[in-house]
Amino acid sequence: MTPALLLLAALAAEGWTVHTPEALATEIQAACARATAAEKPVLLGFSAPWCLDCKVLHKLESDPKVQAELANWERVVTDVGRFERHQSLLKELDGDRLAWWAALKPTAAQCADSPATWPRLKVGGIEPASSKKLQTVDDIVGWLTTARGG
Repeated sequence: MTPALLLLAALAAEGWTVHTPEALATEIQAACARATAAEKPVLLGFSAPWCLDCKVLHKLESDPKVQAELANWERVVTDVGRFERHQSLLKELDGDRLAWWAALKPTAAQCADSPATWPRLKVGGIEPASSKKLQTVDDIVGWLTTARGG
């Protein structure tokens, strides 16, 4: 196995999903199809294993309360590396930092379009380590619930 494949396997094993641009587009399109069929919104997450906020958020996401709320979403999270991957999509969604979430509500007809064109419910940095906001499980659940309109 090449060093690059070993690195990708190690990152994936730790819960960080590395996508090629094509794989990310395919996964987002599939999530959109599932979301529209189930009448759920789509949650796009941009993350990286070196990002302290991402690590803290990753732990918060494993809480049962957060997991229960995430069940109301179709979710795609991707590792942006050191911002060498998926930078254009992150910027199109007004992302300027990590961890970044975009809560979107596309129609079935929009699934083939860029997620940057989908109706936005809420976008923003989720920074439980470096911000005084969104530091607890209840904060994360509140962000998601508000974005969903629930």
